[in-house]
Amino acid sequence: MTDRFQDIRNVLTLQHQIEEECLNQYIFSKSPQVIIVNCMRVDSCEPTEATGDAVCIPNYLSENELKLFEEKMEEFKKTNRNTETFYVSMIADNFSPGYIQRVVKNTLKDFNFQHKHAQLFAVLVLLHVYSKNALLSVSTCEEFLGLQTKAESCKVEDAFEKFSSLLKRSTVVSKVTFEGMMVIHSRIAQHCLEELSASHGVTKAQIANLLLTTDLFYEKTPEKLKFMQDVQDMLMTRQYSAKHEDFFFSRLIQDIMKETPGMEETVLLNAAECLREEEAIFQLLARYYCIKKQDFTKAMVWVKKAKDHSREDSYISDTVSQVLVFEDNNDPIKPDSLDRFLTLAESVAEACKNTQQTPKEEAATETQEQTDYNTYNTAGHFGELQTAATVIEILQKIPFKAGFTYSNWLTQVLLGKIIIKDLSKENPGLELKQYCDDLQKHERFLLQLKDTMKQHFVFFNNLFVNLVPLSAGKDKQNDLTKCKVSSYFQQYTELFCELDKNKDVNRTVNVEQMRQFLESNKGDSYAGLLEYLYKEDSASTLEEIIQMYNFILKSKEARLMDTVNFIYTNVILAKVEPKSRYIMPYQDLCNLLNKTDGSILPLYYIKVLLLWSTNNNCDLQDLVSKMKESYSTELKPWSSGKKAAVHFYLGEKKGYDGLIFHREINSGSEQNISTQWDDENIWRKMNESKKLCRVSGKIANDLIRVKGVEVDPIFRRQLHKESDKSVTFFIGFSINGPVALDMKVDGSNA
Repeated sequence: MTDRFQDIRNVLTLQHQIEEECLNQYIFSKSPQVIIVNCMRVDSCEPTEATGDAVCIPNYLSENELKLFEEKMEEFKKTNRNTETFYVSMIADNFSPGYIQRVVKNTLKDFNFQHKHAQLFAVLVLLHVYSKNALLSVSTCEEFLGLQTKAESCKVEDAFEKFSSLLKRSTVVSKVTFEGMMVIHSRIAQHCLEELSASHGVTKAQIANLLLTTDLFYEKTPEKLKFMQDVQDMLMTRQYSAKHEDFFFSRLIQDIMKETPGMEETVLLNAAECLREEEAIFQLLARYYCIKKQDFTKAMVWVKKAKDHSREDSYISDTVSQVLVFEDNNDPIKPDSLDRFLTLAESVAEACKNTQQTPKEEAATETQEQTDYNTYNTAGHFGELQTAATVIEILQKIPFKAGFTYSNWLTQVLLGKIIIKDLSKENPGLELKQYCDDLQKHERFLLQLKDTMKQHFVFFNNLFVNLVPLSAGKDKQNDLTKCKVSSYFQQYTELFCELDKNKDVNRTVNVEQMRQFLESNKGDSYAGLLEYLYKEDSASTLEEIIQMYNFILKSKEARLMDTVNFIYTNVILAKVEPKSRYIMPYQDLCNLLNKTDGSILPLYYIKVLLLWSTNNNCDLQDLVSKMKESYSTELKPWSSGKKAAVHFYLGEKKGYDGLIFHREINSGSEQNISTQWDDENIWRKMNESKKLCRVSGKIANDLIRVKGVEVDPIFRRQLHKESDKSVTFFIGFSINGPVALDMKVDGSNA
């Protein structure tokens, strides 16, 4: 049983360690039965994405529970036990907010913020409300209240006087064990905070400033480490919800903004002084000046401080690009600000590019250690993409009018088809000349925008399509990133991919225009095409893509990837719309595949997929080895906290019908085969449906050999240490090679 075990990475680490121990002790198990009960307090029992699989125990009694409580109370009274305590009264009143409010109001009626014990009580209240389980060590409380200098012995509870009835001692066990003081209950703390404001005029900003400017709290002693972490959580931890896509600040900062607008700036500046060793507080101030104050000069000052403090923190680039985005507004760009903006954009892009290397190194370290489940940090990639998209938005506001439409002149300039200095000839006037001079000054940067955006679209498409989380839980931040990347891709296609769909494909549209159509529909990459497996109503677009490739492959401009993408499109269309007249016969497609040579990951994958069940003489093990090697180079660096997605499964039938994709397995079920590979219900249904082909193999050297090919188990815990054990399993085809699923020891039903 755990308390507030919020980080899923810790759960995964624990799971990994349990599995390793099972292997070390020769314990063979499909799934070790370990139940983690994570207890945490929440403000509401309303279900959210984060608590979708949680059970809420409400803080009130049911009618039956109240009846049982009353019976027990009568029993207590007969034995002359003391039933007039705060807790008993609160339960008798069914945890009524009114009762708690009356107790709090009565206890705090003589509160005076000038008194030391009142100040310390207010600090404990604020900590408890905004950082659950936060406390101050007893020794710190004693020192603050001056008890250590008094000759007579005095308990810290006595020093709090009447307020002590709302406080309790709590023992903290970490690197050191110590006792601390905290409010007895979160609801008590919340009502205290409201009462301090309503009846005594003590604001959250006042208490926060006291907390942040009292040096005594931050002296370097072992018990202070937890306290400092609690303060950081209170100031920096943001909460995401389904109703609000972005919370830019923590609950405390948001509440201070509402209660005492403007005072949050003082609080944040005090925090920066207090936590001067933490670059995250500098990022928070940069975000504040950017979003709230619209003061981009100050924002960049704090960004620079964050970068100087930790040049290798890959999350800083996310803050940098946010500053740029918020500087963009809906007003036309002025000539005197264009150069400043583009200079800033170049600086931001360079910062994002530099930080892209850091998570690669972090991921490599984690892979070696195999103990950390941090997902790859994409902030550097997203920041550079966001910067490029913002620059384009700014450029679209330049009021060039002569001869060019807004999108057309910009498209031609960014593609290098119009020289920037020629724009001034088409747009005479001093002001417009200034625009042209500024554009020319940054010409090299501008001409790289298209390639930069394309590079990151390819990166994110591979990340979203070919890698899936280690756990089945929803990644809200990943979903939010995916949504934003999609909107930037729409902006990109509108600018760079123009195609008149009314034209006859076979007669008037040239190959360049076809490639623009393919790019705008993600038909120019294998990952983009695989994405259609997971989309609804994708058949008509796939049919258009096949027609385009049919035309391109007959031209002199055909490339290797055109053939590979054509093969992918046929396979995917055959799964989503088997009756389409545009699908090439399976054997003809295999013949085309056999004639196609190249040393690229997508070709290795499609060859293994299509040739696995044929009598072709190709060396499957060689193909699998090359595929794994390519995966290790192209995708492994980004796979921290993720695993290769399985797009297809080996079916019982032949041809296209022998390839089963996730929709055929998930049909009519709430389970998702894409991530829930250890779900017994899914595999039981698969065994009953006879859709998948169960194959036999033997364990050898921590792998399974079948048809002379090495197959990885989806979970290492399913392997015996001994070699030559016969097993049966289903086969899934991932971009990192075939994997064994639902593995059973031959002759075993377990």
